[in-house]
Amino acid sequence: MEREAAVSQRVILTGGAGLVGQNLVAHLKRQGYSNLLVIDKHEGGLSVLREMHPDVTLLHADLSRRGDWALQFDGADAIVMLHAQIGGKHYAGFQENNIDATACVLEAMQQHGVPYLVHVSSSVVNSVVD
Repeated sequence: MEREAAVSQRVILTGGAGLVGQNLVAHLKRQGYSNLLVIDKHEGGLSVLREMHPDVTLLHADLSRRGDWALQFDGADAIVMLHAQIGGKHYAGFQENNIDATACVLEAMQQHGVPYLVHVSSSVVNSVVD
């Protein structure tokens, strides 16, 4: 694929308002990507992105619940899956953020025929979670 075609692709970053996502947005923009959408449920991180990258489309949504956010996957070329629960004391947060949200995102990808997924994972060596 030619570089011009690659950087014009619509790329969606789920959970992209976190530390990794904020850095990845900056990197993708430096590479010439301009059709980026960040979906995240944390308004604080979205506020930081909004200030630093006003040209990036942001959507406040909880991916662990089916919703209108899935309509944004129509015409997407790739999903970068960054959403995750890497800390916390309760299983419910892990279930919602890692399992339920992933299932909903994969369902939306399939429904809208999104051809590519990049899954980024973090691992906590020492955790208070059982």
